[in-house]
Amino acid sequence: MLGLAAVILSAGFLAVLLVTMVMNGASGFLQTRIALPIDFPRAGLMLDPNRLHGPGADLALAGAGIERATDDAAIAAGMSAADVMREIAPIVGGGGGGKPGMARAGGKDPSKMAEAMARASELLRSAAA
Repeated sequence: MLGLAAVILSAGFLAVLLVTMVMNGASGFLQTRIALPIDFPRAGLMLDPNRLHGPGADLALAGAGIERATDDAAIAAGMSAADVMREIAPIVGGGGGGKPGMARAGGKDPSKMAEAMARASELLRSAAA
């Protein structure tokens, strides 16, 4: 009996997920790409090029400090995560802030999240240009 209840509950959660995805439409699948110039030799990454081929390449990049190098490149390009959060958080009825390399925000109106993400994409693209 518990097994059947678990299956029914799971199907209910799946139905809610699918309805939410359909209601949000394509905005739930947006992606923004920004190219940052990174001087890999000067970035001081502890990375062996031989480890980038084959299994474990993702772990090699994760342990090499690529996040720090990306943060540094974004800040050098004039991007600030704190500035972006401070500007987009009011869209969702909240506030945000932090450091140039890492910031957080929150809000009370999740229905405006697509609008906030679109604005963040605009801000980052203009800073990278």
